[in-house]
Amino acid sequence: MDEKNINLGEAGNQPLEPMPEAEESAQEAQAVADVTVPAEANTESTDSTAAEASAVDTEVTEITEEASAPPHEQLKEKSEPIVRYRWDYQEQKHYDERHYRRSRKSGRLVYAAVFFLVFLLTVSMLIGALLLGEFFGTNNEPTYGSIGDLYEECLPSYVAISVTTKTGEGVGSGVIITSDGYIATNYHVVEDSTAISVIMSDGTTYDAEFIDGDELNDIAVVKIKAQNLPAAKLGTSKNSRVGDQVMAIGTPHSINYQGTMTSGYISALDRRFVEQNTNGTVKKVLYLIQTDTSVNPGNSGGPLFNMSGEVIGIVTLKIAGNNYEGLGFALPMESVIDMINDIIQNGKITNPDAGGANRGAALGISGFSVTQNTKYLLSGQYHYRMAMDEEKNEEVVIIPTIYGDIEVPLSDKETLESYEITEYTFYTAPATGVYVMQTNDGFDSAEKLKKDDILVTADGISCKQMASLQSLIADRRIGDKIEFEVFRDGKLITITVELGKAASVE
Repeated sequence: MDEKNINLGEAGNQPLEPMPEAEESAQEAQAVADVTVPAEANTESTDSTAAEASAVDTEVTEITEEASAPPHEQLKEKSEPIVRYRWDYQEQKHYDERHYRRSRKSGRLVYAAVFFLVFLLTVSMLIGALLLGEFFGTNNEPTYGSIGDLYEECLPSYVAISVTTKTGEGVGSGVIITSDGYIATNYHVVEDSTAISVIMSDGTTYDAEFIDGDELNDIAVVKIKAQNLPAAKLGTSKNSRVGDQVMAIGTPHSINYQGTMTSGYISALDRRFVEQNTNGTVKKVLYLIQTDTSVNPGNSGGPLFNMSGEVIGIVTLKIAGNNYEGLGFALPMESVIDMINDIIQNGKITNPDAGGANRGAALGISGFSVTQNTKYLLSGQYHYRMAMDEEKNEEVVIIPTIYGDIEVPLSDKETLESYEITEYTFYTAPATGVYVMQTNDGFDSAEKLKKDDILVTADGISCKQMASLQSLIADRRIGDKIEFEVFRDGKLITITVELGKAASVE
């Protein structure tokens, strides 16, 4: 009989495909059953082969049983795959650790990137703020730990000033501008002085020489013979803001109070201050720093410091009275420094327009407000409105007093004389405006206006009140021109008048 050698390893590696036909399964099972083991095999081989054959018989039997099942049952059983899971704890642990390390590393990188971006953004904002602050900001940023530190630093540049005049003695303050002895103060502090003494903060006293000054800007320079003086650090109020803290050092009342420090805040900048003559005309116009820092007579001419220790102003005046509190004013340093330098360099003022103040412009007329069809009594430089007492059927003169207006019958000569109304004329206004009583020589108005003219409008602004015209003129400069509508001889005409220089009338 022929021997058939079958490689069971190869047969075992072949996939068992479903047998749709029972006959094919039976044939395959028969072929496997006919396998014969060679006779030459030794006992050990025979035993191995027998075991393998037994395994094959078992497999063939299972296949045969499966083949004997109906086809749809075979397909149902074979369609469900056998899945085997293999789980290794150590391998899973290593995997988890590797995943955790990678996650931590990625997280750290993300956090580092976020923090780095935040850091860059913060640095950029700080640099931008510094640059913007340098360009737009204030020079009043605090550089001292306390107001006491600031005072100790600034005190040496302040001086007290004692003056002697023909009528008595007075005190003021000043600030050292240069280390070789030039000191700035107010003009009104040293005006008409016959002797000037400068007392340093350490008590050292020097005789001082008046170099020059300007009454309009209220600034003056004196000189002492000294070297290596602690000159003040000069600043500007241009970058200051309302609400910035400031400090003044002065000599209120007397030399006994030398070096008095007061502090407060900037209440207003470019505060327009109009000084008038006794006759109501504008003497000069100043633009000042307003502060609630306490200032008193003797503070005049002293420095006003910002919190960086810079002199931003020269204290010049205060509004005093029972009903006023905390209304002090200082000349902005930038408005007077050019004039101070002009005096130091040239020994006198060579440019009178260097200061920030301007002398009041003037129209050069005397007059008052009138209302159309109203009768007035004119007596010298005074004028009074007339009215009719309907009950007594007589004219009365309305005289203003501190207690209010009083009505004096025109027939009451004695009472009128008590108000120095002795000689008078009457005038009934044909229009409403400012009545021209007289013009002053040396003004353009003397050539173009005349008595009894009524100024109806000025540059299109109604002149119903004298105060309106004065306010308009106060905003103008010498040489400016104003176009008036003038009621003259029963008709309106247009006249352009150039403003002149206001006279200083005490």
